[in-house]
Amino acid sequence: MILMHAGIVALILIALSIFAWKKKALDLQGIIASWAVGLITFYLAGIQGFLVIVALFGCLEIATRFGRKKNEVKFEKRSAGNVLGNCLAALVALSLGSITGFCSGIASALSDSFGSELGQLSKSQPVLITTFKKIKAGEDGGVSLFGFLMSILGSLIIALIYFGLFEPNYFKAIIILIAGIVGSTMDSVIGALFERKKWVTNNTTNFLSSWFAVLIGMLI
Repeated sequence: MILMHAGIVALILIALSIFAWKKKALDLQGIIASWAVGLITFYLAGIQGFLVIVALFGCLEIATRFGRKKNEVKFEKRSAGNVLGNCLAALVALSLGSITGFCSGIASALSDSFGSELGQLSKSQPVLITTFKKIKAGEDGGVSLFGFLMSILGSLIIALIYFGLFEPNYFKAIIILIAGIVGSTMDSVIGALFERKKWVTNNTTNFLSSWFAVLIGMLI
């Protein structure tokens, strides 16, 4: 069974790598980092954990291309920094044996991406989360009602995957949902306070904010 699952993982990674390269979704470093994240996750959490990672990157790609295409925003290749910024904190939780912490970190990553990418489709002008002053769409620290609803959707997807693949536990699934939303919100706060001033990069912001979600998930 393990060998069969390993073969499935390898085939999926190869297929996704080819797709990502052709679609210019990831550069070479990003593909290598994705392989590392996928294989480590499979080793620590089995095929279920690996499928969580697949769901994350699949949904990220869809949200990014759909949101930016509608607004004619240039799409940039993701590199290793993007991959690790989204997944490293979750992998630390997984290495410590916390599936809920892992899923909470991934929920934060998807929640933030849905909020920022699909949030660009909002018809209302976003506001800065710390001052509520109106800013341009896509600026660091910006939030909107539609973007927040999309953030909830992103976190909900991972919570439902946890419920279906790992444990049909309503309480833990709700905690993962909440943790993801908290992480996404903290991403906006860090973006407003530090990223706008160029004190941190977007990848660092993603990494730091996901820790809030991971810690919530690990405490239950």
